[in-house]
Amino acid sequence: MKWAAVVAVFSVVGAYAWGELNKPHRNIASEQPVAKFVPADLLAVFEADPTAAQALYADQAVVVFGVISSLDGPSFSMEGGVVGNWSQGSVPQGIKVGSLLKIQARVLAYDDLFSEVRLDQAYPLVDSK
Repeated sequence: MKWAAVVAVFSVVGAYAWGELNKPHRNIASEQPVAKFVPADLLAVFEADPTAAQALYADQAVVVFGVISSLDGPSFSMEGGVVGNWSQGSVPQGIKVGSLLKIQARVLAYDDLFSEVRLDQAYPLVDSK
């Protein structure tokens, strides 16, 4: 009887883990952004109250409009304290340091040590959005 209970528990845990690991990935590009910012304003929101900002914006899609200050493989920085990673894993074609760009991305977290907001799954938007 004990073995049946153990097998049942492991089956339930295994089924849950399998379901979590095989969930479809979110497509940030298709989500409606919760807010639009310039990098300095997004940073200011997190600096003013990191806990409240994290509750509002963490794991949410946002639009950020700013100047690219550095590009390093799959990563970028924007003037004003925003850093992130591109959704396709490399710099989208035509984007250079100094480009004025509107992106949509997912907010990961605020890094108070470096005073920057971290994004991922970023992709450039065309002016129609």
